[in-house]
Amino acid sequence: MTTFSIVPGAVVTENIEQHEQKQQQYRSILPEQGGIGDLALPVVHQGTLPICTGVAAANARMILQYQQTGQLIPFSGLFIYKMNRLFDGLPREQKGSTLEASMQTLSCKGVCLERLYPSNQYNCQKPFPANGKHLLQNALAYRILQYQRCDTLSEILFQLSNQHPVAFSMIISTDFYQAQRGIVPAKRQGERIGGHSMVAVGYDLKRELVKVLQSWGRSKHGPTADGYMYIPFSWFDMTDPLTEHSLLIEAFALS
Repeated sequence: MTTFSIVPGAVVTENIEQHEQKQQQYRSILPEQGGIGDLALPVVHQGTLPICTGVAAANARMILQYQQTGQLIPFSGLFIYKMNRLFDGLPREQKGSTLEASMQTLSCKGVCLERLYPSNQYNCQKPFPANGKHLLQNALAYRILQYQRCDTLSEILFQLSNQHPVAFSMIISTDFYQAQRGIVPAKRQGERIGGHSMVAVGYDLKRELVKVLQSWGRSKHGPTADGYMYIPFSWFDMTDPLTEHSLLIEAFALS
């Protein structure tokens, strides 16, 4: 038996028996709910800045810092983004970056405190300060020792079950803006927007949702629920009709 999920320009088929088999595998090895727990995390509003990969990595590093020390310290997503351009190999004129570059930045350079290098429009438009040695020195104290690539939803859920934050990038569509109480529609029918990075902080096997810390602020009239969104498992198995690749671009767990 097969169901059809209609997306612009393509039909994605899913075998119900295979879907149920995958969910049974999840349930056999994972608790019904998992994640980092209830933390009062600050929510970033990146606005039009192309720094989501930096913000996602900074948020994941903030969670890891709390787990290690009990201190909730906001880190600069803009610092990571600026350092990423040394690693990602993208053309200088191209905006955005990659999460893989963010992991390399966290491993090699670290990340400085947000209060030392605020992630705002002014700093984003300016080159990294020539007198920024104090930022680089501060960042070294917050390097990470290891990270783990996650290629599938099951790997993301496994990392979350061990309370590891997972930064991931996904092709999103206008469906995200139609979310009610932060819950993204299960079927993808909107127009393609492009890649966006977030942090997975929890999951619910019964509801088949991944809880995500967004970087779109706390607006009560927007698509998030106080800064969070809930993405159906189905999105992680869908294919982007433009590239014919998975909507899940890349994902990394910090531990």
